[in-house]
Amino acid sequence: MLDPVRTADVIALGRYGGALGAILRKAKFGGASVALDALASHLSVLLDEAGVAHLPVVPVPSHRSRRRRRGDDPSWRLARAAAGARAVRALVRHRNDGPQSRTRRDARERNVAGAFTLDGAAREAIAGVPVVLLDDVLTTGATVRACRAALAEADVSVSIVAVAAIA
Repeated sequence: MLDPVRTADVIALGRYGGALGAILRKAKFGGASVALDALASHLSVLLDEAGVAHLPVVPVPSHRSRRRRRGDDPSWRLARAAAGARAVRALVRHRNDGPQSRTRRDARERNVAGAFTLDGAAREAIAGVPVVLLDDVLTTGATVRACRAALAEADVSVSIVAVAAIA
């Protein structure tokens, strides 16, 4: 089921599809978020192998309305299970412009531009420290770029992006 993917700046458990895609869809949209805990243990191993297991892990946040609807935030759950106390809720998603999965590829950049800011309380915890940016699925990279921009405004660099799957 898992076939890890590693590039210079991204690590993933595998390609989105098959069993991995089914688990992620069920976790995000079917109320089976506990399945993310098992995936997180594998992500933790990849973070260790990449030499970044000591860094703070910043999850890409869901908008609060989506968290209420789902009962959970998939990326936060992955981060917390993979990194424990090193998971930091540093980013806030201010706009709910609809899910990226239902947005045309060419419109995804506009959909998330300016949607994220750094949480004031987290600023001190990660200022000047490289972080791992964690998301559940990487498709076009638009969300990752928007989060990197928000972190960069606070002089926080992203050492590596960790995702459960690459679409």
